This record gives sequence, structure tokens and C-alpha cells, in this order.
Amino acid sequence: MQRLAAWVVFLLTACAPAGSHHEAMVVSPATSPPAAAASPARSPTAPRPGPTTQPSVSASLLFAALESNVAGSPWPDIVLIAGLDGKARVRTTFAPITPPSMGCLGSVPPPAAYVAAHKVYFADRFGVVRSLSVQGQVQTVAVFPTSSQQMLSFAVDPDGSRLTATVLTVPRLLYTQATCPRTGPYYAGDFTLDVFSAHAGGSSQLLYHETVPLSQPSLQYPCTLNFVGWDRVGPLGVSPACLGPGGGAGHYLGGPVVRIDALTGHVLNPLADFDSCRVQDVALDGDFVCDPPTADADVIVRRPDGSEIWRFTARAGDGYFYSFLSPDEQHVLARGDVVLGRDGSSIDLAAGGMFYGWLDASTVIGTGPNGDLCYVSLSAPATLADVGFPGVFVGTLIN
Repeated sequence: MQRLAAWVVFLLTACAPAGSHHEAMVVSPATSPPAAAASPARSPTAPRPGPTTQPSVSASLLFAALESNVAGSPWPDIVLIAGLDGKARVRTTFAPITPPSMGCLGSVPPPAAYVAAHKVYFADRFGVVRSLSVQGQVQTVAVFPTSSQQMLSFAVDPDGSRLTATVLTVPRLLYTQATCPRTGPYYAGDFTLDVFSAHAGGSSQLLYHETVPLSQPSLQYPCTLNFVGWDRVGPLGVSPACLGPGGGAGHYLGGPVVRIDALTGHVLNPLADFDSCRVQDVALDGDFVCDPPTADADVIVRRPDGSEIWRFTARAGDGYFYSFLSPDEQHVLARGDVVLGRDGSSIDLAAGGMFYGWLDASTVIGTGPNGDLCYVSLSAPATLADVGFPGVFVGTLIN
């Protein structure tokens, strides 16, 4: 990130009442910073050299990302809205989510942030969900109280008016890493799940409570329900989400993607048969891309009712996975390094990096060879644009 020209910081309280407002750090390139507010010498957003040629992308495009104050930390504690010039327009900090200890190798937490209603929504370790706007306003949207032995998942309606959440309670481990794996019980009790709903600015309502089974045969991890998004059809979850150390940036973890009833919090149906086509990404209108769990998997784009829209046929033994649907649904980013077109085209992203999202219908974003966020335009697939800071892409906002 380039040097901040000016900032104003208003500290956030961890458990502010729903509906309260704060101001985030607002960055203005026109004013010099006061001495007391100077950037620290070691900053995770220090500038890094970018390419001499920048792909052509709309100057008004802004995106949300998560970042960490501690270099190399897997637990983000900064949310920001930035431009492709690497300058943060607004940013704020929050208490990072650190999942409770479970199993022999720990577990990846569910998504901690989403873009909806022209804002970025993010959760902290206490279960407080806030929104950050492009203007720098931070608002507490809902509170789902969470302790150090609990793990939150949540989703936000596309218009920002409603939220759903789960709180998984993790029992105490009966062992240390030195005695893992083990033959006896791993936990001093059962995993339990509480499912909630809330209107933005209102109090959370408990929908139901249940005991969560452990995955077989290891009995190390729970198989639970995680919320992972909300399209125009309704909330999305993974169920059963058998937790563990696997997964990838911005992707579904642990099991089948399912449709959730927004009123009851219960699973309605899977988007696709998990054994024949595993859902990889869901568009705002409910269309989705799925890949068969085979070595020569095609990329298949389907409507919410499961009917096929288009597919890209793989060569034998050279299948596709880790797929993301472009905003116009005409392309799929697969394997982190190739873009497949509805017209049969295939574009290798020769610039390097591992890509896992779309900035717009012709630009992908991901992590570059140096660990920074970077992007590539489909019109110049060999040209890598370094945004200038490491982080996790959340979604695009249009200024």
C-alpha cells in the first residue's frame, strides 16, 4: 500500500450496541498527516514495486480486502476498501477471529467478510458484525455473542437488511499435540450449534439449538452447518461442513453447498448432487458453477434449478477444479491459473500467481509470486499488476 497522506482514526468498541456508528480511517491524498499520526516504520501495507505496464481496468473500481497487522499472520485484523492503485480509501481494525483448538491439525474458519449493498460486512472474535462504507462509516449491524471456545459463521442478504449466523461451541480437548492422534475420545463433551437470524440494527433471535456429530472415522472434527453467502434466492450454507485444516481463499469448505430457509435456518436442499458435481461458486442471481470430483472434470455452469447453461469440456486426465464464475457468467476461472470461456476459449494466465476471484467481468484477482494481492486482465494475461500489499480479496465495490 502506498504511503497514507492523511488519516483519522476512531477506535471501535468490541461490543457496541447494534445500530451504533463509528468512523473508519478515511484516507485523503490531498492532506499531509500530522506527526502524531505518522505510519509506523514496519507496516503490512508498505509500498512494493509494481509492473511498468498496468492492465486497463476501470479507474472507479474499488474492492474490499482483509489484511493483518502482523506480518505472516493467518488471522486478519484489518478490513479496507482500496483502489487498484493500491491506496486505501477507508480502513478499520477489528479483533481477529482465531478458531478454537480442534482435532490434530486445527480448522479453517468460515468466511469472515462479504460485500453487500455497496459495503463490506465483517465479523470479529466477539461475534459483532459491522459494515464499512466507501465514505468511511462503520456501523454495528448485528451481534451474535461468541467466546474463545466458539466459532461464528454468518451471511448477509444482498440488500444488507437481514443476517443469519451459526455459533459452534467447541468442547475442551482432552489431549495435547504431543499425544495426537489418539485412540480414546478427543473432547470433554459434545459440539453444539446455535442458529440465529437478525434484522440489520436489531437484536439476534435464536432459531434452534442442536448437538453436532463428529466426522467418521477419525472423530476429530465436527460435521456442522456453516453459512457461506446469500444470493437473490436466499442464504447459502455448507452442510454437513466437516471441519478441518483444508480449504482455500474465498472458497467453500468441507462439504455440499446447500440452500437455507431464511426464516427457520434449516437446510432446504443441496444446489447439486455432491457426488456428481461439487459446487464451486454461486453468482448473485443463483446460477452456479460446479465440477465433477474426477480427474477429467468439466466445468459446468447451471441455473438455480440445476438445469445446465453451458460447460467447458476437459481433456482426458486434465480436469478442472477450484472454479469461480465471472460476474457476466461468460467465463470461469479454474485451477487458479486458467480462464475458460462459454465460447470455448481458454486463456492461460501466464503472468504467474494464484487467482481466486473476479474484480469485474474481464479481470481476475489473487495472490502474486511475492505474496501481494495482484490482478490480471484477460486482454493482457501475461501482465501482472501488483496492488502493493498482501491480503485476502473479499469483493468488488463500484465507486
